[in-house]
Amino acid sequence: MVRIGLVTDFIGTNGGGVAEVVRNLAVALAGLRGCRVVVLARDAGPESGRLRDFPAVELKTFHVIGPAKLGLSTDLTQLLLGNDLDLVHLHGLWCLSMRSVTLWSKCSGGRPYMVSPHGMLDSWALGQSRLRKLAAAFVYADACLAGAQGLHALAPAEAGAMRRYGLRNAIFTVPNGVWLPRRRAEGVGTRDSLDPRRCLLYLGRLDPKKNLPALLYAWRELLLREPGLDQDWRLRLVGWGATRHVMELTRLVREHALGSTVEIAGPVFGSEKATAFAQADLFVLPSLSEGLPVAVLEAWSHGLPAVLSRQCNLDVGFHRGAAFSCGPDWTSIRDTLAATIGLPHAALRAAGARARALVEEQFCWEVVAARLMEIYADLVSRASRPQGD
Repeated sequence: MVRIGLVTDFIGTNGGGVAEVVRNLAVALAGLRGCRVVVLARDAGPESGRLRDFPAVELKTFHVIGPAKLGLSTDLTQLLLGNDLDLVHLHGLWCLSMRSVTLWSKCSGGRPYMVSPHGMLDSWALGQSRLRKLAAAFVYADACLAGAQGLHALAPAEAGAMRRYGLRNAIFTVPNGVWLPRRRAEGVGTRDSLDPRRCLLYLGRLDPKKNLPALLYAWRELLLREPGLDQDWRLRLVGWGATRHVMELTRLVREHALGSTVEIAGPVFGSEKATAFAQADLFVLPSLSEGLPVAVLEAWSHGLPAVLSRQCNLDVGFHRGAAFSCGPDWTSIRDTLAATIGLPHAALRAAGARARALVEEQFCWEVVAARLMEIYADLVSRASRPQGD
């Protein structure tokens, strides 16, 4: 029996995509024979109840003091040592949980750990709060990264970012996953009874890196270029974010007179999220920086094709005809949307079917968890060998 510890800062819905990945990875690993999973997080959150439905997943919470972004824990190292873990998989960077994981490895006789940056070593991401990250790198983060027995990249582009950062550890490239709906959602493209227009959907965090202001400007220019489009299509931005950025998006909608075609909605979960996908015809994410966006995989799993920037690290979608490529600038977004929206309905449905098949083949959690478990077992085996073998 291999005991795996998954460490993250937040496990509830306020933890965004990383928290969702950790929750679902824990459940998927728990379904594998010979694996016990312990999730260690500083916030149990409203979604943690799902973890307690699986007896092979244990949830441990640790306390922090001081600034929330720093995440100084008074008990994480002891929690790690007290659970007799064979390997720790750390998700996310820059908080002091990195220091706790490094200390755990040293105090446990060199037991292995793996680090998943989740896109946080991308050049755009490194430029945000740069001074704080430089300080963290100097004090504890670089030591944690350099000491990891394995680095987990979500895509080849992220592996390249790790090398550019100067890391020389072994890198294992394994994508994020999603749960595949039991069968293809027959309701994809189902009309909202209150608004029968076709729907372009963004679903996720309302964050500057998602490049939504450029999307709104592109949408405005597309409406000006295509008279009558406002009668056939609408744009929904569904999610949550910092109040300041949400207010900026709301202001742009008002200033560009987009209120009749753009809706900014709050976050949705469970059946409400499934309904949002079912009522959409096309997904869009013109992001400036990503690890590997789970929202796109979810859209694909529901049979939705997507307009994506290359920064989403999902080039396989372009190659397989499940996605359409745009640049991060508003002109490229506008032109790609114009070409995609202009496709026959049957062509969009065919692209959606290819998207669903791609998820089933490469991105469902059962496949992803099995691959990670192979890596965990190999790292544990190597660490247990006598030096020199």
